[in-house]
Amino acid sequence: MISDLTSKYMEKTYRSYEMNREISKYIPGGVGSQVRWFDPYPFYMERGEGAWIWDIDGNAYIDYVMAWGPLLFGHARPKSVLEALKKQIDNGLVYGIPNTVKLEVAKLMRSMIPCAEKIKFCNTGTEAVMYAVRIARAYTRRRKILKFEGVFHGYSSDVWISVTPQLDRAGPYENPNPVPSAEGIIDDYTRSIIISHWNDIEHFRRKVRENKEDLAAVLIAPVNTGCGVLPPREGFLEEIREETEKHNIPLIFDEVITGFRLSRGGAQEYYGVIPDIAVYGKILGGGLPIGAICGREEYMMVTDPKNPKSAIAGTFTTNPLTMVAAYAMLREIEV
Repeated sequence: MISDLTSKYMEKTYRSYEMNREISKYIPGGVGSQVRWFDPYPFYMERGEGAWIWDIDGNAYIDYVMAWGPLLFGHARPKSVLEALKKQIDNGLVYGIPNTVKLEVAKLMRSMIPCAEKIKFCNTGTEAVMYAVRIARAYTRRRKILKFEGVFHGYSSDVWISVTPQLDRAGPYENPNPVPSAEGIIDDYTRSIIISHWNDIEHFRRKVRENKEDLAAVLIAPVNTGCGVLPPREGFLEEIREETEKHNIPLIFDEVITGFRLSRGGAQEYYGVIPDIAVYGKILGGGLPIGAICGREEYMMVTDPKNPKSAIAGTFTTNPLTMVAAYAMLREIEV
């Protein structure tokens, strides 16, 4: 049956086949991200509208994942984002110095997100997680991060660990090994990660108590979308919050997926559990690349350039094109 489906797919996507052969001469695999590759080759898009996308062979598809998450209202929507982008293009794409739109974006985010006393922006969800971990380490002056096996937090070497570990390397259940998710992630990164199990509060408590003197943060996606969609069992997030507060360990919510999706205030509003730091991306940009780190003032102020203990920077951070898209998107969500 699989071979029959593959044959039918290839019959309908010949131009994509040719395109993949040509692009692969210049770009490994012919794709910009490994999640876009599948066997025997990916199809290539020409346009999107609402729930639908069309490939270069004219085939129409329903996009159930909305471009892997950023399109809350569908392709080429909402129109307010498109109009904001058209208007901004005539005024410049990137300035390299501050613009005023980010004030409006930050004000809207603070009004929606319970933990957002202070906010910093970056360019992707991966960057946002990377910076959140750095902030926690700078604030606590500790090194280790506890994360959960099977939970994805982006592609930075800090945390792309034990997402889909091989069983022969994962170790025993009671004491799982941190397993790098790719070659090139050096041992220094894996040694800084403590692994616990999703929805197993007793295992979590034991791991926290064994490592509490070294833990800079606990990092969790409030809904585990790294291996399907696994919601937290009743009381799990509350118990994690209680344990981290007991030992004065910062709690980081990765809301790149759940942010503005479960509710306007994300998972922290939906479940009523407030982290110390939270990270956002995807939906926030309205289809453009963006990341954001929000949190309690005492943590976020380690990035204050007037007295920096850590830093967040980037040529394209808070560029006006992304900021006007984010502002228009948040206004749509706010309504």
